[in-house]
Amino acid sequence: HGLVQACEYGLRQPDYNEDKLETFLLDKTLYVNVDTTTKEGIQRASELGLAQSHLANIIISPHFHDISSQIFSPSSPGRMFALFRHPVDRALSMYYYLAKASWDPHYNPALSQMTVEQYASSRYIENNWMTRFLVNKPGGKLTKADMLLAKKIIKFKCLVGLYDDIEVSMARFQRYFGWNAQSDTTPAKKAEIITCRSEAVAKGDANVLGHPISIKDEQQQQQHGMMYSSSSASAVRAGSVAWNAIVRMNIFDMELYEYVKKIYRVQGEQIFDVVGYESPPPPAGSGNVVVLDNDNDNDNNNNDMNMNMNMKRIAIGRRHH
Repeated sequence: HGLVQACEYGLRQPDYNEDKLETFLLDKTLYVNVDTTTKEGIQRASELGLAQSHLANIIISPHFHDISSQIFSPSSPGRMFALFRHPVDRALSMYYYLAKASWDPHYNPALSQMTVEQYASSRYIENNWMTRFLVNKPGGKLTKADMLLAKKIIKFKCLVGLYDDIEVSMARFQRYFGWNAQSDTTPAKKAEIITCRSEAVAKGDANVLGHPISIKDEQQQQQHGMMYSSSSASAVRAGSVAWNAIVRMNIFDMELYEYVKKIYRVQGEQIFDVVGYESPPPPAGSGNVVVLDNDNDNDNNNNDMNMNMNMKRIAIGRRHH
């Protein structure tokens, strides 16, 4: 889309200018010369007024709270958007990725000597990473209050996408932020963008291709049998020893993921006038109305509060008007 990014590539500017924000071209993509994936880089971006400069269309970072508190302000706001993945699939993908990713600082060769079942019961398994990330609580015991806060952040601060519905999620992001809004008005251009997006999704991320994922029910097995054929022997099925062990360590994230799916449906209806293909029809007799306040989150205040697919990061975009 020709968007300008602020991310880890910011320090790769030729003749790097430490004292001034600038954009530069690298591999046909525009970047701002700041690294928003480190706390030091975020501090520099804040001092140089990254948000106020309006140079970046997207800011990508694993430091959600540092970015939101140091970079943005009521006069220069941003909007968080993220792809959410089922906690079991996320844990499995991290297991396969970190077992081989020697280039990654979190590379763990010990994982290559473990079975999935051993990993699921080991000290390496994730513990409610998504909830902890959102509420800024990397350690300690999580509480109901933490869950309510995480839900509030999702409900009021985040444009939600689902990894399991990635192409539609990408289309929503594009539409919401107005990316290419001035150039996609012709049918030919729209078709080109859709084709490009589909090809990118089909190509996937080489770092995660071929990773076995979970099979959550028999219907999923039947609907996506071909998808699982190459890895069905190592897929983790709902109710298995590995599945149950992962779920036990991610009880908060399992609840939060179900809430994320509700928000995804509601945003589809309220923001995007969702069409039928974007989500499966509800079961017969279940109705089609999602009422968020039935989650007992005691939230009656509607005021706003101010992926290498294995990288745990959020992105914040600036809307085109």
